[in-house]
Amino acid sequence: MIERAKLPAAVAVLATITLVASCGGGSGHSGKDAAPSTTAALPSAGPSGVVDSPSAASSPFPSTSPSGTGVAPLLALPPDLSVDFAWSAPSDPVQAAALAAAADYLQAIMHAVVAQNAGDPPLSQYATAQALAYAQHYVQENVDLKETITGHDHYYRSAITAVSGSAIQIRFCEDQSKLYSKEIATGKVHITSDSSLRNFVSYNVAMTRLPTPGGVWQASAATVSENAAECKP
Repeated sequence: MIERAKLPAAVAVLATITLVASCGGGSGHSGKDAAPSTTAALPSAGPSGVVDSPSAASSPFPSTSPSGTGVAPLLALPPDLSVDFAWSAPSDPVQAAALAAAADYLQAIMHAVVAQNAGDPPLSQYATAQALAYAQHYVQENVDLKETITGHDHYYRSAITAVSGSAIQIRFCEDQSKLYSKEIATGKVHITSDSSLRNFVSYNVAMTRLPTPGGVWQASAATVSENAAECKP
């Protein structure tokens, strides 16, 4: 079986988190990695509870190119690591901004792993509360293992599942079948070519808009589920 990059490795610690967010910048919590907080669950976004982003053949967010250009300049990744976000922005500009910020959060985690630094500045720029604790926990695991990541990461099937004031809940999938762990000391890449269900991961992320000019969005809570059958093509 594949020894893949451990992006959802903290699931064992944080799997009991319930994704919640308050209109005033609330957070989720794991009961272990983040301080408890009082939050309000987001209401349904509509009769079905889901507002799906339109499908598109290409991502509206720039994927990492071979030259290392990332979603944002400070999130640039090395040439051997790339990521794409195969979803299109919602027509609503506020929801589109939240979805773009969620992509930045994901790439910030990858950037921190490559930097081998759980205190990598982009993490706290793009995340807060439990979402930041989750990211730092995962990055530190890779630091302790002396492993980084290489290959290609693929995110897709985004959907806005709830909206409430300055909080938006987003669901999406990840395919890690071409993403691998790499030993820093030896450069050895752990590659296998299996099509195991554990390559597919589902995410639910709460994005919260800060009360600042421009309305900056941060991830405030996240749940991650491996072996996600619903994410298979």
